[in-house]
Amino acid sequence: TPAATVDPDAPPAPNIDPATAASALTTAGGAGTKESLDSCGLLGTPEQGRLSEYERAVCRLVDRIRQGKIGSADPDAPAPPDPQATFTLNLDPLATEAIFAAKLIGTEERAKFLTEAEEARTDKQVGGGPSNSGSTSLVVKGGAPTVLGLAVENGALIQSRSGTTITYRGNPVGIFKFLQGKSWDESYLEDQDDPSTRLLRRFSFGVSFDTERGREPGVFTAGRQQISGYSLRYEFVNERDPRHPKYLPTWRSFLAEEGVALTQSVADAFKALTVRRGFTDAERAAGVKREIRFRNPVLQAWLEETRRAVAAAAPADVESVFKAQLDKFPAGDRLPDDVRDTLRGFTTVYGAYLQARERLLREVAKGRVITFEYTNTREVNAPDLSNLNFIAETGIFRGRADLTANASFSFYNSRPQGGVNRVRDFQFSGQLDVPFKVRQVGNFIFSFAGKYERVVDDAIALDGTVLPGTKGDIGVGQFKLTLPFLEGTGVKFPISFTVANRTELVREQEVRGSFGFTFDLDKVLARFRPF
Repeated sequence: TPAATVDPDAPPAPNIDPATAASALTTAGGAGTKESLDSCGLLGTPEQGRLSEYERAVCRLVDRIRQGKIGSADPDAPAPPDPQATFTLNLDPLATEAIFAAKLIGTEERAKFLTEAEEARTDKQVGGGPSNSGSTSLVVKGGAPTVLGLAVENGALIQSRSGTTITYRGNPVGIFKFLQGKSWDESYLEDQDDPSTRLLRRFSFGVSFDTERGREPGVFTAGRQQISGYSLRYEFVNERDPRHPKYLPTWRSFLAEEGVALTQSVADAFKALTVRRGFTDAERAAGVKREIRFRNPVLQAWLEETRRAVAAAAPADVESVFKAQLDKFPAGDRLPDDVRDTLRGFTTVYGAYLQARERLLREVAKGRVITFEYTNTREVNAPDLSNLNFIAETGIFRGRADLTANASFSFYNSRPQGGVNRVRDFQFSGQLDVPFKVRQVGNFIFSFAGKYERVVDDAIALDGTVLPGTKGDIGVGQFKLTLPFLEGTGVKFPISFTVANRTELVREQEVRGSFGFTFDLDKVLARFRPF
């Protein structure tokens, strides 16, 4: 990164105090939440101690801007200067550097953390469950897309027919927030302050379409006749989401502990991104404040917009206007490439910093997921089938692998003919996922799954007839490899190989192969619209 050139007449920029930088980064890069609008009113009060250094720096600037607009209470004091000409965001150089360095470094690192954690997740069920004719999944995973996911799968597991199934999974709250234009991180953190929305976010849905059904077999029409099943799920616990409030204190602690080592890098990065105007002797004698300009035109355009907005604001509105402009500060994917390169060049030099972030990613990967899912499978001639599935998932081996367990039972929605019991089966299954990353390619997942199913009564064929002698035990084993398409696209290709001692309808050993592709919109939003 090229070194910053500073006008020789300009006084040297002060380095940021380590404690100030750590506290500023903790707030700006850690929570993703906005400061209290009345925080500046707490300065000088006993409650001031609860403010972070970042909030105090913002308040110091707001207070000085207000004083410049109102003027001194001394009647002999000169009239306040034109705020449009004097407001340069440099009234407190130390506070200014703390604010912008926190926005640049802290937010950038937060976006990188969210992206990497979302890419590494192994807990999401995007495709259909094992009851679908085209499913590649023997075991149902505990998580679901927080916005929308799509899967197209072909093959069969333990059913006696193959097929192609298209599954949509989504979260109503996530979809609504997305249509409102909310960013991926903001939409989630907003819900934590609203108990009803937080509760609704735990629900998700899935709809599967069998393309072999309907008036045009083999053609996806999305008609009612092609609906082969739907599911509703509720997440009791999901600690695998990197935006979970559980990880905010850890994230803040991480930045604060590593902030001392990062302090000089923060100051250097800020110097490299800005230039300071020099002084003439007359200006220096008149006490003119230093002017900071960003080298990058995008950042400088934001700075000029902020100057105009604050200059036009009434003194009582300075705080809200200034903080609203800080929320518009270009960050994450909105940062120009040259600025991101500058920041990346400074932050990646600290091995300890990156190792600490990796430990935090491992902590997220160990999170628990406990879910209940109801699935209704629609049959053409036989009675529809309901399945109640309890799903538990946790990371093992320090987050380097993932273990999922399912316990479920199925029953017919109406009593079948021929005296068949309404309870059809009960099932126990488990899956071990071992992710591994190939540099510049993405995250691969190797999975091994096993399932035991007890069919408690004779099975019903596709045409609705009862098949005598088909009740009994089914054992299934599966190997699956999930291939990434391009990192950050949300597209993956699952390929599975399944061996069963029998199918649901035929007492013969089966060897099956299934394949498909899945798309998870969350991974795209985490990369391109994190904030």
